[in-house]
Amino acid sequence: MKVESLDITIAGHKLHRLVMHPEEGVKVRAVMICYHGQGDYAARYEDVLGVFTQRGIRCVMTELRGHGYSSGRRGDCGDENFLDAIIDDTISEYVLAQGQGDGGEQALSYGVMGHSMGGLLAMRHITLAATGRFPTLSFGWLSSPLVDPTLGRTRRFVKMVQFLGHLVPSWTISTKVRPSDCRVVGGPLVEVKKEVAVTPSSEQKSQLWHSRVSVGWGAVLIRSRELIAQNVSLVAEDFPILVTQGLADTVCPAEQTRELVSQIPSMVKEYLELEGVLHDPFTGEGRDRLFTRIGEWIDEVMA
Repeated sequence: MKVESLDITIAGHKLHRLVMHPEEGVKVRAVMICYHGQGDYAARYEDVLGVFTQRGIRCVMTELRGHGYSSGRRGDCGDENFLDAIIDDTISEYVLAQGQGDGGEQALSYGVMGHSMGGLLAMRHITLAATGRFPTLSFGWLSSPLVDPTLGRTRRFVKMVQFLGHLVPSWTISTKVRPSDCRVVGGPLVEVKKEVAVTPSSEQKSQLWHSRVSVGWGAVLIRSRELIAQNVSLVAEDFPILVTQGLADTVCPAEQTRELVSQIPSMVKEYLELEGVLHDPFTGEGRDRLFTRIGEWIDEVMA
């Protein structure tokens, strides 16, 4: 694939965007808007999304504020208005403006994918598209989705986050997620101090990962869960959606993912569980089975 690194500005904030194009000669058939996880960054998805670009699907991932090479305090992502501004910009630039006709007059079909927190954001996008807020989607993939951002937290803690989300939204706390929970190898999780190459070294990867989240963004995630619950019934019965889940995942447990899948009214949904796989299914045991099925599923959807 051809990987394009871009610096963009949304609402006065400098963000980093990675666009993964199909190889030269491969026709662009669709676009996929991609959402990374909390504390995650775009470059590590290059290998993950190759199965899509090989099939003519251009993948666009914009690192949220406070993530990867985007500006901002680590973990402080903004609010729903800022998130929707990123989505609108991506749709305008890569879906509506780059159609199939020579003049670009016809919009490309598009889908969404998301891993972990990104799975929650992708599901939010799916439900909002069902309400008409965003253009109609053609497909979606949720990987180990964060179904309940309040999991493991007391009701008192959740109320505190919601209150502080209004009072001091940029104040950050630890997510308590460790690299060992995700099967990720890396060094200390520290803030990025300088510009580095698009494809980071092992040392640079350790700088890109972090385990912080702002209370304001935590409140956004809680509201996103509520929005999904209110609108999931609007998802079309013919909407192709694939949900993949590691059975050994303690960060986003399979029990919650199963419950979410049961609520999606699509008659062509597919749920794939991977035995013995932790929160990061893209490395180690289960990887081959995962990517084989994703490739088959894309071929079925695009047919």
